[in-house]
Amino acid sequence: MDKDKRIGIISGGAGWYNFGDDAQLYNNIRILQKRGYKSLFVMSPHSYIAKLCNLEKIYPSFHTAFPLKIMRNDKLITEKAIRMYYVSLDYENRKNMLNMEEIKLMDFLSKMYIIFVSGSGTINTRSLYGAVLTLLPCLIAKNFKKRIIYSGQGVLPLNNYKLESLITYALNQSNLIVTRDFKLGVKQLKRININMKKVKLGIDDAFTMPLKYSKKMDILENTIAINVSKFMTKGMEKIFYNLACKIKKNGYNVIFNFFQDEEELIKRVTKEEFPIYNFNNINPEEVAYFYSKVKASIGMRYHSFIFALAGGHPAINIFVNDYQEAKLRAIQEETKLPDFLISELECNVDIIYDMLKKAIETQPKFIEIINENWRHKGNLAIKYIEEIK
Repeated sequence: MDKDKRIGIISGGAGWYNFGDDAQLYNNIRILQKRGYKSLFVMSPHSYIAKLCNLEKIYPSFHTAFPLKIMRNDKLITEKAIRMYYVSLDYENRKNMLNMEEIKLMDFLSKMYIIFVSGSGTINTRSLYGAVLTLLPCLIAKNFKKRIIYSGQGVLPLNNYKLESLITYALNQSNLIVTRDFKLGVKQLKRININMKKVKLGIDDAFTMPLKYSKKMDILENTIAINVSKFMTKGMEKIFYNLACKIKKNGYNVIFNFFQDEEELIKRVTKEEFPIYNFNNINPEEVAYFYSKVKASIGMRYHSFIFALAGGHPAINIFVNDYQEAKLRAIQEETKLPDFLISELECNVDIIYDMLKKAIETQPKFIEIINENWRHKGNLAIKYIEEIK
């Protein structure tokens, strides 16, 4: 494809801050820049990405038309989405039905050659809000006769018929769908009647993140990383503190880390007795470097596990809901990785510590194979762009 043609990149963040989505967005922009694409226009809620990627600006995403305050109002979300889609069918004659913010969003899409949806976990039946903010821009862009590419998408869970109908219609308008959910994702896409000729099995868009050394990421040997989540229960806070004490007692170093607005939480968990690394709004390459240096990790966020696998070390992931579990089960079925997955409801100090010891023994050969099988794939969505005539 001509390197000067405009690529409109849509963040998977859908209006809320999520480090994992921003890490995927950053890595996709970095790869496109490295390949020589000069006209990148990014829709994202978070301006710090622009600075990291040396972009002049970040354009408003659809969360400006669908603010977080209406996230639970399915009726209002539906009405707004239908109106914007209706206008896009005959934009020049109907644009007077839109407000200025909505017109800006439409104009952005109309000027792009390709719409590239960066990796996310919003194309599922968990939330109408997340699905609409990811799918609606693509449906509108299709009415403007643009190419639509979904990169590194999570498509689990799918368990709501009405929302499945929207997902089926929207995805079938696309040119390419790359899913990170492997065979479980493909099984669900087949079930909801997606045109499978458009589907490719890829990996999470953050997996191939390069490493960037930072002095603040210098860590001691034999370090176990513990990643927390604001969705954890009070009981889990106590378990993590006691677990860290047990890990330290058995000769390891412990570093806690968090990805977003969880500073007060992690201070409570650690009682400020353990080192804490704040990964909020930092360069994802530094996070990748950190995860390449630890001996093993325990995490409560999906992307803590992706960074752990990419870093090549044993890892445990503790899930807190069906959505997180579905993403991790997809990896488990694909890789057969042992001793890594457990529900928060099953956790206590001894169980997690025993899992950690087993993971250190059993996982290395599996993780080596995972890296051999995944890393060479690269980003299949960007490879598709390269092949466009």
